Amino acid sequence: MIHWPGHAPGLSFLSLVCHTVGIASKETAMADEWQTIPEAARTLGKSERTVYRWVSQGRIPVDRTVSPCLVNVGNVSTGTPMAARVADGELERLRERVQELQDDKTYLQNALAAALMPTQRLLEARPGRKWRWPWQRKV
Repeated sequence: MIHWPGHAPGLSFLSLVCHTVGIASKETAMADEWQTIPEAARTLGKSERTVYRWVSQGRIPVDRTVSPCLVNVGNVSTGTPMAARVADGELERLRERVQELQDDKTYLQNALAAALMPTQRLLEARPGRKWRWPWQRKV
């Protein structure tokens, strides 16, 4: 920890720099790291083609209002597409819906088993003979 006169005591060097320039934290600084695509490729250790592909897939936020376009590499570490990120409330609603669908599945499986029971009884009643529809039976 470093103590500089006029600054809050107990700050690391990076925290001190962020505090001095007015950035709330290191995470905030990384979250707003906009770079050109070649710079982002070097930062991420990937090829430019990969970064272009990620931009087209929506995995990286892109600002096309400037030339050259800028990408936000601070959000790349999550690895999830932006479209796949959901809010907490939405996630809970989806979990409830999954539970409802699983309950419906169980109900339908039981109903199907009950509906097939008479046919199964017919097959079990005459184990040596093949069951046939009435119009298929030989006289």
